[in-house]
Amino acid sequence: MTKIPKSTKALQIANFLKKSTEWKIQAYEKSILRGSDDSFSSLCRTMKETEEVEVRMIQVLIDYLKSEQKSTCKHPKSMQDTDPNGVVY
Repeated sequence: MTKIPKSTKALQIANFLKKSTEWKIQAYEKSILRGSDDSFSSLCRTMKETEEVEVRMIQVLIDYLKSEQKSTCKHPKSMQDTDPNGVVY
């Protein structure tokens, strides 16, 4: 599997994206609790469910990025093979 260069930046971006999506979910929950109009509440529930799916997808991405950061090589650092970018493989 190829290593992702600059995966720490990608991980930071993914975490920020997850947090902002969670904030949107909270806003939809507040709108649902107000419940003044049935059609508006229904729309908010649908949007909330969509955002929850997005959070699960982002979490899969975060887990993948974290797995790419860890090297499975058990050799001493001086004996590890690296690609031209210096990433251990």
